[in-house]
Amino acid sequence: MEFKTTPSGFRLNGKKFFLLSGEVHYFRIPRRLWKAHLEKLKEARFSSVSTYVPWDWHEVREGEFDFTGKTHPQRDLVGFLKLAHSLGLFLIVKPGPFILAEYARHGLPEWLLKNYPQILTKRLDGKPSVIGQVTLLDDIFLKKVFHWYDKVMPIVSTYQISKGGPIIMMQVCNEVGVLSWLANEPDYADTPMAYYRKFLKEKYRTIENFNDVYKKDYSDFCEAAPPLTPSLDTPEDYALDLNWHKFWGWYWGIYIKKLKEKIESYKINLQFFHNLPGWIYGRANEFPMNVSSYDGIAAMCPEVVLAVDHIPENVTYRNFYDEAICNQVALAVQKRKQPLYVAEMQSGTREHNVVVYSHELELFYLGSLFHDTSGMNLYMFSQGKNPQKRGVFGPIFYWQAPLSWQGKETEFYGVAHRFGNFVSKYSSLIMRAKRRPQICALYYRPYFANWLPRKTSLAHCGLDYDAKLIREKIWHDGLLKATALFSYDFDIRDLELVTAKELSNYKQVWSISLDYMDGNSQKKLLDFVKAKGNLVAMPRLPRFDLGLRKCEILREGLGIEETSKENHTPPKADIFDIKGINVLNPMVVYDSPGAKIFARTPSGSPCGIIKNYHGKLTLLGTAFPHGIKEHLWAYRRFFEKDKIAPWAESSSPDIYLQQLFADDYALLFAANYHMVKKEGNITFTHPVGNRKMPLGRISLGPSSCKIFYVKGNAITQIWPEKNDKNRV
Repeated sequence: MEFKTTPSGFRLNGKKFFLLSGEVHYFRIPRRLWKAHLEKLKEARFSSVSTYVPWDWHEVREGEFDFTGKTHPQRDLVGFLKLAHSLGLFLIVKPGPFILAEYARHGLPEWLLKNYPQILTKRLDGKPSVIGQVTLLDDIFLKKVFHWYDKVMPIVSTYQISKGGPIIMMQVCNEVGVLSWLANEPDYADTPMAYYRKFLKEKYRTIENFNDVYKKDYSDFCEAAPPLTPSLDTPEDYALDLNWHKFWGWYWGIYIKKLKEKIESYKINLQFFHNLPGWIYGRANEFPMNVSSYDGIAAMCPEVVLAVDHIPENVTYRNFYDEAICNQVALAVQKRKQPLYVAEMQSGTREHNVVVYSHELELFYLGSLFHDTSGMNLYMFSQGKNPQKRGVFGPIFYWQAPLSWQGKETEFYGVAHRFGNFVSKYSSLIMRAKRRPQICALYYRPYFANWLPRKTSLAHCGLDYDAKLIREKIWHDGLLKATALFSYDFDIRDLELVTAKELSNYKQVWSISLDYMDGNSQKKLLDFVKAKGNLVAMPRLPRFDLGLRKCEILREGLGIEETSKENHTPPKADIFDIKGINVLNPMVVYDSPGAKIFARTPSGSPCGIIKNYHGKLTLLGTAFPHGIKEHLWAYRRFFEKDKIAPWAESSSPDIYLQQLFADDYALLFAANYHMVKKEGNITFTHPVGNRKMPLGRISLGPSSCKIFYVKGNAITQIWPEKNDKNRV
């Protein structure tokens, strides 16, 4: 048998395959109950089971391994693999070395940290980090990891699908860097600092080049110190901080590549993946920021799928669109050459004080099917009971999962079962149908790369806008939220990776651009506009490169003059026909012969212009979030001026719509993310001829959806099916 990935999804023996799995931790469930849990998983129409393989659990004392249950029945990894295989289930294994999973020491053995304290990460003062991290590329740590691999990987190799076994996919470590992000502290140990200097030498070639950019006077790269100032007070400080973040992506890329190559040495031929973190407190505003540090893995290991974690907690109007943004960013940083795999789709809650609701998460799962998802793993499918002293949050792991640790069904099992049935019945239709995005939002990694935030004096750095504010309030909760609320379909593309030709496939491309942008990216946008591309940019055109040295390739190439900047209290602007809406200071005033003015400052100065080339530039010299209704309508004016309309529309602004198209049929997802009933008249686009057609009036209960299949003149509701009495 053969399992592999393609840009459009997974393939099993050459056929399209929607990967639906559930997380079941054999080490957290009594051995006698394994079969009951796996049978329930299969009964829910899931094809696969996913599990961590904790290093700590199987090598309790250094050099002493148990994979067959000699020392504890729940260490019988081989037995678990055989059982899953006998039940016709595929397996996804995650052997670390880090597993996280609210397991003590993130899955690392206690003896490892006790016997080899020199592998612990170091703080700036030279002391070990308080959360017990290890230096990933430390020679001793890698030696111990590879010894672990020497024992566990032959088992994986024996049971891989290419040898007739059940294992189809394997995780290579887990969420590398997440602990540094949460602690807001990198590793200052000697090993990463040596790699930092190597990184600088590879990038700048000579110390003179480095000194020129950052105004240093080093005689050799071995003298180069990491950024140590508590704040960013000069252009050089800011530029060096951008470089510091770029380094960590490179460093983690080397680490994952080393692990992958070692794993492959055991003649393992599996699809690898690695998880991307970023949801926190039910929002994913920081997911794109975290992904910025995984560019090294994407570049060095392009065959490793960067998988998404979705932890929305409570799914409402305030966060429903985060899922689509996460999916799009994950695809973008992989050049859209890998499928979208949700490795952790929330099913239950890890914190007992966070209550989730089955109908909300069911809605979230169904919506994800319409946002490019090719596979998902319900995390958790089964609750667990932690082995003694190995749980971070107490004896029980996960609450409200579909199955209790004893194997009893909960309310969420009904959700899992219904969803499994739906995927089994309709996934082939969903996988063949595609979105038709007309709008593209550009993701530019340097604007997101500050997961190690430091106080910044924008004025002293020569900058006008705060990157965090722009990316979270303007890009995420402004532009992209507006597209979702008006049911416009959108893509996100990585500006550094996408080509101008690829951008030409969209009717409108948005660049939320700050004061700085590398010259190559500026040239790419210039070429795009001059080759009939339609670019919308705000709050300004860049003035500097990433070294914060003058670089105005885009502005000069387009013949735009920046005449002044204005600050107003309160900051308001007239944009299109919408008067006096709140915007950001400063407002940049532009002048360009032949340009059409569409926005003005309170003093009447032009801060928004539209200029035609072979393509078109729409430039706004300020920006705005979604704070008032008029903000949403201002975004809509941008779409409407280019005659872009949603594929499906509702008379109710509270009903979200997403349409997928195949050659001869379409699928329509209509959702209510509010806590009260909503009704509206729906129109959609027929797949043949692109004709706008009425669906009629629909009613949606709180946090619910309906899915329709359209072919010819027939419209069939496929969710919920008419005989489904369990749905609201």
